[in-house]
Amino acid sequence: MKTFEQTVIHLGAPTLCGVKPSSLVSVSKEVLFCEYKKILLWNKILEGGQKKIKIARRGENLFLLFIYDEKLVQEILSKPEVLSYLNLKGYFTDNGISNVLNELLKRLSYCEIFPHEIGIFLGYPLEDVVGYEKYSGTKTKFSGAWAVYGNVAEAVKKMELYKKCSALCSSLLEAGNNFEAICKTIKYWLLDDYLGIGAAAHSFINGKRFYYNRSVRDFCDGKPPVFDDFGGGKEEYIMLRLRLEGGVNLSELKELYGDKSAKPLIKKAPLLKKNGFINFDGENFSLTEKGFLVSNNIISEII
Repeated sequence: MKTFEQTVIHLGAPTLCGVKPSSLVSVSKEVLFCEYKKILLWNKILEGGQKKIKIARRGENLFLLFIYDEKLVQEILSKPEVLSYLNLKGYFTDNGISNVLNELLKRLSYCEIFPHEIGIFLGYPLEDVVGYEKYSGTKTKFSGAWAVYGNVAEAVKKMELYKKCSALCSSLLEAGNNFEAICKTIKYWLLDDYLGIGAAAHSFINGKRFYYNRSVRDFCDGKPPVFDDFGGGKEEYIMLRLRLEGGVNLSELKELYGDKSAKPLIKKAPLLKKNGFINFDGENFSLTEKGFLVSNNIISEII
C-alpha cells in the first residue's frame, strides 16, 4: 500500500512536471488531519512558482487535494471555446482565474454530482468532456485515463506522457528524494526559480545562479552567497526542454525570447522529422526515442 507522499507524488507528477494543468488526489479525513502540516509545508516549497495545492471537502469523510499549475490553467481559460463552455455552466470567467477556481472548488465540495467541467481543468480536451457528459461515459472511441470522444492518437500520446511523469517522479522518490528535492529537480529542468538554503546550497533566482560556501561556519555567520553565472537564456531553455518528453513549445519559446528564437527549430524540423529524430506538429518540437540517442548533435545544430 502506498504512503501518502507516494500517492501524491504519483498522481500529482504530471502537474508538478508542468505538463498537466491540474491533478486530483482523494484522501480520507483521517489521513488529511495526520498530514495537514505536510501539505502546508509542500505549499511553502511550491511558493514562488506557479503551482499550488488547495483542499476541497467531498463528503463527510473524504477530501480532495487539487494540485494545479496556475500558468497552464490560465492557458486553458484563454481559449474562447472553453470560456463559452464554462459560461454556460454558470462560471463568471471575466472575474479572473482565482474566482473561477474558487467556484470550481465550491462545486467540488457542495455539488452532489461530480461537476463534469473538472475535466477541463484536468487537461482533458473539451470534445471529450462534452462527449462524456452527453453519453454518460458510453460510446467512447477509447478509454484510458479519461473517456475519449475526439482525437484518439493525441489523447493516447498525452496519457503516455502523464504516465512517464508519474514513473519518473515515483522513481526519484524511491531513490530517497523527498517532495522538496523532487520539486527542485523539476524546477531545474523547467528553468523555474528555486532557492537553496544551507552550506553548499545552490539557487537560481531571476536568471542568476549563486551558491553558499561549503563551510557551515561561514553560512551560520551570515556570509553572503557567491554569484555563479547568469542562466535561463534561449539556448539553455531549448537544451533543457529537449531533454524532456514534452519538448519545446514554440509559442512559449517565442513569448520568452522573441519570434526569431523559433526559426532554427522550424528550419531544421522537416529533415529531422523525415529521418525520424523528432516529433513536430507545427507547435511542439520534441525528440523521438531515436532522436534522444543523438540529442547532443541535434541540440548543437539548433542552438
